[in-house]
Amino acid sequence: MSRAVHDLVVGWPADLVRLEAENVADALVRAPRPDLVAAGGRVVVRDGEVVV
Repeated sequence: MSRAVHDLVVGWPADLVRLEAENVADALVRAPRPDLVAAGGRVVVRDGEVVV
């Protein structure tokens, strides 16, 4: 990314993926199903199910 600021701020759009993993290596090896995905500041996956 070429943005100067990488903060989480209320009202700013965000792209986030949350998944269950012990660490980055565990996430890469097991590739668990994301339990929450936010795209453009909107939740699009919750508890592994698409909510859009």
